[in-house]
Amino acid sequence: MGLHGSYPPIVIWIHTNKEFDPTAQDERMNNDVAERIYELDQCIECECCVARCATSNLREDFLGATGLSRTGRFMIDARDERDSEKWFEVVAGNEGAFGCMGLMGCDDVCPKGLTLMEVFLPTCHVECLKWLQSRQSQTQEQAFW
Repeated sequence: MGLHGSYPPIVIWIHTNKEFDPTAQDERMNNDVAERIYELDQCIECECCVARCATSNLREDFLGATGLSRTGRFMIDARDERDSEKWFEVVAGNEGAFGCMGLMGCDDVCPKGLTLMEVFLPTCHVECLKWLQSRQSQTQEQAFW
């Protein structure tokens, strides 16, 4: 189904506890991060990648490259305050990155020439590793006591 009819629903805005001040200047951002975000923001959401994706065609609950790249854009944005646990809920499992067969058909048909999964999957794997590490440290603390 992709981004517009995806399950689980993805929330594509910055999550923060900071009070919005419309008169404040924007926070400075690392240039490398800004370039990665810019690349992901180039997606025009035509969903050609979803039409070409074998997993999306087999499973309606798969987010697809559009949904995953849109999510990845917020994963790398330092202004988003969601922790690894929250990101793991969004991207893990068969509906998210782990459901990708890795055939990269999405990259072949993107009219903007984006390498959607190559940009997104490393970020997803880093967040999943952080989540696993936090779970291991919690288990070790519980075993200690």
